[in-house]
Amino acid sequence: MNKLILLAIAVAALALVYLSLGGTAPTNPPRSDRGSAAVPQSAAGLTPLPPPMTPVTAPAFERRADAPTSLTIAAPMPTTVPGPSSQYGRPPNAPMLTAKSGEVRDTLRRFYANLPQSGRLDGPVHADDVLPLSLLRDWNIPAASVVTQIGERAVTDIEAVPRVLDRPADAWFMVGFTIITPDGREIRDYVRVAP
Repeated sequence: MNKLILLAIAVAALALVYLSLGGTAPTNPPRSDRGSAAVPQSAAGLTPLPPPMTPVTAPAFERRADAPTSLTIAAPMPTTVPGPSSQYGRPPNAPMLTAKSGEVRDTLRRFYANLPQSGRLDGPVHADDVLPLSLLRDWNIPAASVVTQIGERAVTDIEAVPRVLDRPADAWFMVGFTIITPDGREIRDYVRVAP
């Protein structure tokens, strides 16, 4: 019993110290203004919100008067990944290769048709499996090189080949291939595919 009295006295003393140091006693929460004259009772009394976006009247960037009207890019895409040089691949100053759509499509269709039912590859995909021999010759890539990417997808992705084959046959397009040559060098190069 004495312990309870001492505990009650201690709590009261702490409360007095708290209030004397500027603390406030708990109060009831403020009442809602609903129904008062300060709250509009209909939509007519509401203030409209500003528009979400202000219209643009001037361009964000001004073009300099002395800026060239068109730019010429010498090498729009890298022919090789930076690193030690390789005896394989297209020389950096050589133009991008162009291949006929039929050659590229026939080679890719043959590869795609010979995939296992599971869609999983049993081993590496060699360059002569997915690229026409004329392109390998012009590109200076050995047939035993391993292809790791077709377009922007890994060669193991079941959608890699259909994404190339689904392109319109009567339109120009570009497709990239990432190849690891026998000397271990990884080459990323692009082919323009002509209709």
